[in-house]
Amino acid sequence: MTAYPQGDQVEKTYKKRDPIPDYLKAISIIGVVLIHAEAPGSSYFRFCVPVFVGIWAIFLERAIQSSEKHIGFKLYALVREKLLYLFIPYAVWTVFYIAQQYSLDEFLNLPLHTIFFGLFGGFGFAGQYFFIVLFQLYLLFPIIRSFIKKNNFLPLTGASLLITWGLLYSLSDWPVAWKIGYRPFIYWLPYTIFGISIAKGFIKRNDALIPLIIPIVLLFPLELSRFDNGFASYNAISVSLASLLLIMTCAPAAESFKGGILSNYFNKKDSVFGRVIQYVGKNTYPIFLTNFFFLSFTKQIGPSGGDRIVAAIIAILGGLLVGEIFRRAGIGILVGTPVSTKDRALASGGGGG
Repeated sequence: MTAYPQGDQVEKTYKKRDPIPDYLKAISIIGVVLIHAEAPGSSYFRFCVPVFVGIWAIFLERAIQSSEKHIGFKLYALVREKLLYLFIPYAVWTVFYIAQQYSLDEFLNLPLHTIFFGLFGGFGFAGQYFFIVLFQLYLLFPIIRSFIKKNNFLPLTGASLLITWGLLYSLSDWPVAWKIGYRPFIYWLPYTIFGISIAKGFIKRNDALIPLIIPIVLLFPLELSRFDNGFASYNAISVSLASLLLIMTCAPAAESFKGGILSNYFNKKDSVFGRVIQYVGKNTYPIFLTNFFFLSFTKQIGPSGGDRIVAAIIAILGGLLVGEIFRRAGIGILVGTPVSTKDRALASGGGGG
């Protein structure tokens, strides 16, 4: 018997897809593109990558829990297959962007450390570091989830936050530290632990806390202005707190909040706008992979704020188009939009799409 959910079982689960993660992913990928486009106000979207990591952890933990019910399930076998599904687009798009930036002669004359630790190590294109982070977290995921229990998930989350903030404020002026940036897995442990805790049912959504997100987000530029090298982009105190509150919205509502802000909103019939946002949320991976390509061709639009927003819109629409073309051509795996039910089950843990 197979170790993974397949066929009607996967389809049934897929059709019951919770819309909240899709809304969060849509907002977050818009933020990613605005940041890459250097659009005005983009600093307010620094929660984008932490939210992706948190949602990735939620879906991966749920996939593991579902797969554990099947005879012959092996955790590291599932992780190995998911790593393969992650590695394929990473390798293909890294080579694509290298070819876009270098001629063959230029590439062959690059030092080996530049190729392996630079172009393939998280510096090859905007956002490539996310792959490097996920490779580490995938390998460590079985260990991390084994430590998370109902009686310790809050202390673990708190300790990981304190370690992250301590490293952030103590190492931010060290050239080596900020050159490595936020690629080490330790900076993403708080969001991973929190996501796993949600999937395990230890955290319930508290709608009374949701209004706190806006004032915390408004603090982003103030705190981030202390760092002039981008080192704190996704780990500043305000960014971490807002991100955790946003990730919390993916949890089932606590009994006293089942008629709260989000419950009332998502119980209403979907609007056209809502369906568009959900579509974007289900197709964030191709936008993530291609936005650097489209933005590189929209530089001539102009440097003003409005121009950069137009460039970001073009990049988002272009990514959606590439995703559809690749999926219909049967090569959706290259942009994280698998077609078959088995592929969907294996790829469902990916926070990028």
